[in-house]
Amino acid sequence: MCQLGSNCREERGFSATHLAYCYQKTEDNKEAEKYYLLGIQLLEKVNNVGLKEEAYFAIISFYQETEQPKQRRFYENKLVELQKKSI
Repeated sequence: MCQLGSNCREERGFSATHLAYCYQKTEDNKEAEKYYLLGIQLLEKVNNVGLKEEAYFAIISFYQETEQPKQRRFYENKLVELQKKSI
């Protein structure tokens, strides 16, 4: 298992979502999903709306490509809620 080295939630969340993308491109969807979820979990605790949006867009795209509509819809709703709060 890969260890993410930073103590900063923003950095770790950002790194996790990018690592997930790399796993997705190598078609290791199980690892990709694990790191997308880790990234989301970390980034939901920070105040950086832009990073949260990027993570939500990434996981929504992942679930769309892997044909998992329930999970995609769940994160689409979370994205909409985030965007409503930031207006």
